[in-house]
Amino acid sequence: MLEKIVKRILSHSVFSRSRPYLTLAALAITYLPGCSEKPYWDGKAASVADTSTPTEDSYTQQNFPEASETSIPKYLSLCLKDKDKDTYFDKSGNQPPDESGECQKNYTKVTYSPGDIVPFDCDGYDDDNVIYPGAEELCDNKDNDCDGKTDEGVYITVQTICGEKKIECLGLDKNGNPTYETALPPKESYCDGKDDNCNGQIDEKLTRPCSNACGSGLEYCIGNNKWGNCDAPQPSAEICDGYDNDCDGKTDESLDKECNTLCDVGTEICVAGQWVDCDADKNCCTPGSITNEIACPYDPHAFLFIIDHSGSMSDSDPNMLRYTGAIEFVDKIENEEKSGLIVYSSNAEMMGYITSNKELVKSYLSEVMTNVLGGETNIPAAMLLGIDELKSISEKRVIILLTDGQSNVGDFNPNYLKNQAQSNDIRIYTLGLGPDVNSSQLNELATPNGGYYFVNSASDISSIYNTILNTTKNEMWEECDETGNLVQKYGECK
Repeated sequence: MLEKIVKRILSHSVFSRSRPYLTLAALAITYLPGCSEKPYWDGKAASVADTSTPTEDSYTQQNFPEASETSIPKYLSLCLKDKDKDTYFDKSGNQPPDESGECQKNYTKVTYSPGDIVPFDCDGYDDDNVIYPGAEELCDNKDNDCDGKTDEGVYITVQTICGEKKIECLGLDKNGNPTYETALPPKESYCDGKDDNCNGQIDEKLTRPCSNACGSGLEYCIGNNKWGNCDAPQPSAEICDGYDNDCDGKTDESLDKECNTLCDVGTEICVAGQWVDCDADKNCCTPGSITNEIACPYDPHAFLFIIDHSGSMSDSDPNMLRYTGAIEFVDKIENEEKSGLIVYSSNAEMMGYITSNKELVKSYLSEVMTNVLGGETNIPAAMLLGIDELKSISEKRVIILLTDGQSNVGDFNPNYLKNQAQSNDIRIYTLGLGPDVNSSQLNELATPNGGYYFVNSASDISSIYNTILNTTKNEMWEECDETGNLVQKYGECK
């Protein structure tokens, strides 16, 4: 019967409360025979001693608040502990009053009526006076209000250029000081139609990189995350300027135009931004006139071969005809004449010093044919090395340079190299093998008393070497024939 009474008491709406509180009904002790004369609570859920065997009908929900004194007392006195003095009592270590009805030191005597709620502190925080049910949440790494969350909803207000801003607590730092979100400076402006940086302007002067087949540039924000007006170069008709105007990966391709001289009209082509090779010049002379005479008598020469040994030569001259042709050349020079050899790729190397020992020079040429090809094309380094080697030679000095490509290492300035050679009385012949050579640069590098030769195939190298040898072994001049063409002639000096 008693168990039913307790269950009914605990179910009564007057005593129903949310955690962490306990209803007084769970703590009640009656003045029953054989029990303590004072209310008693041991900190746990209380039980009711029942010896009077009251009837169940006398404890209905309707009449419980007015229950008789013999069953549930009107008032209950407890000795409760509040270690942190926050007016919320500890859940453990509490006692009943002593025989005199008083509490021990450090305990507080509290009397409750039936249905009152005991204000207990949060679990595990009996000694912290800033933690209790309903406490104000602070920025202290603690769950002050016992809701299972820490430092939630704690803000301070700071002033920024854009006005006041609330920033949220992030907890304590390693020194125990409160920390908050950074009051960031104004954001950079974005292409979003808003004044992101609070300067009174919207999407001001915003750009971003853009590109097309012709190159890179900038495009401009036109609002609401839309961009336009990319200023990257646009394709245009190819012109003779050394640039890829139509953005097809080629420069000055397929360009020619009419050219005029005093005596004829012809066509010239664009090479590296320059108009060259006007074919009207072929018929522009006065019949019978003689030009470009070479002084005589003939003197011994010192010939220095400067030969391309880069990786591309394996395709242009796989049979090493540039070296076998040079061997034939050395065989034909006079015994008192000298020759030597420089090979180059990414760097230049003196393979055979200038000497009149023809067999030694031919051995240099044979040996280099066994060397592995490779590297880039460094014409400036090879030419400067050759000029330095020849300038102390007493014989007439001649450089014969051969390449199958364009110089792509170092600063290639043909006019500077030619001036250096001429200041040391060095004649330069240049040979360009195959379609990838820069004829304009090689023509500029050749001295007026030398010349540039375009070599269509490696099989033509030997005959061009022979032509060069003849221009030095014999007297040479150009004579305008009866058709108006300049003809190169050899023979007695006129």
